[in-house]
Amino acid sequence: QQQQQQQRGAAVVTIGRHGLGHVVGRYFGTPLDKRLQRADWRIRPLPESMVRYAADDAIFLPSLLIQMANELYDAGILEDVSRRSNKMCLLSSVKEAVPILEVRYRSSSTSSSSPSSS
Repeated sequence: QQQQQQQRGAAVVTIGRHGLGHVVGRYFGTPLDKRLQRADWRIRPLPESMVRYAADDAIFLPSLLIQMANELYDAGILEDVSRRSNKMCLLSSVKEAVPILEVRYRSSSTSSSSPSSS
């Protein structure tokens, strides 16, 4: 049964390419213009074109979430996909945090092991 659910889920979410521009195109009929994706976003103030680009990216996300969740729900796999997604996000966060914690631990243990002046 789990294999059948996975196959149904794969059929539901098979959308070809996975970039946001393509996914928005599939669900809303017009792909997003992604030309500014690799622009230097550190510049300030952001030019109007970059502000519009960011807003276009964000404006579709709530509706996209609802539509994709409905498809997964109708296929009977929303709970499983949600659980797996949460697990992947948690693992990713832990992987990012571990090097930071190691650096903090090493720096605090070296400073605490240094002789103190009396």
